Amino acid sequence: MIDKEAEINIGLSLNNLIGTVPVTLDAFKMMNIDLVGNEITGISPELCDNDKWMDGLVQKFDCDAILCSSGTFNNDGLAWSNDDLCRECTSALVYGSVYCEALVEPNVVTERDILEQIFYATGGRTWNEEEN
Repeated sequence: MIDKEAEINIGLSLNNLIGTVPVTLDAFKMMNIDLVGNEITGISPELCDNDKWMDGLVQKFDCDAILCSSGTFNNDGLAWSNDDLCRECTSALVYGSVYCEALVEPNVVTERDILEQIFYATGGRTWNEEEN
């Protein structure tokens, strides 16, 4: 039997998941769930009331601590701090967007853009080390 009071860590980034993050996850009191890089189209609102989720960040940033909502983005796909909030982006159609095509100049690709694409394509959020 699963202890619904225990801290649960789930890594589901880059798994081509689609749809809404289900309300059934509300049964777990302390969850850290990585859903960035999927095709998530919504989060059940009840999940945004779980103050102990995402190491307590849901209490501070609501659903943005789980995933930036549709129409917003940031480099992590979710809000981690006051300096890294989800920002408006009309081209970010799914939850957890990590870049904004609307902010990129046409036909201009920076080295950072290429490195970010490599990072996310190779599951960078699951790496043990992200330096050097």
